[in-house]
Amino acid sequence: MTLDQTVLIVDDEEDVLETLKQSLSKIRCNVITTDNVESACDTILDTFIDIVVTDVRMPGGTGIDLLKRIQELPPNDRPVIIVISGNDDFTEDDKEEYAVTAFLQKPFSLDRFAKLIKSELNKL
Repeated sequence: MTLDQTVLIVDDEEDVLETLKQSLSKIRCNVITTDNVESACDTILDTFIDIVVTDVRMPGGTGIDLLKRIQELPPNDRPVIIVISGNDDFTEDDKEEYAVTAFLQKPFSLDRFAKLIKSELNKL
C-alpha cells in the first residue's frame, strides 16, 4: 500500500462517509468521499481510483448506475468495487454482472471493512 493508491467512497449519508474514511486512517492510502453518483463519475474520470466503495440507494442516481458507468471504462482502468447497502437490493447476479469484489450489508464491522480495503490494496 502506498499513498499513490486511492479509495473513493460514495454514500449519501455524511456520517457514513466520515466514519468509513476514519476507519481507513491507519491505512496508507488517499481517501476521497462524495455523496452522489455524478460526482463519483467525475472523480473516476479525473483521477485513477484503485477501489470504489459505493452504497446502492442514493438520491439522484444509484450505486448500480455508478457500476454501469464503471463498466464503460477500459478494463485496465476499472477499479476494484465494493458495494455496501442497508437493504436487500443487491443480488449475487448483480455482483457477477458488475464484477463486484465484495458486498457488505449495513451495519458491518469497521474493522472488517478496513481489513478488506487493506487486503484489496495489497493485491494491486
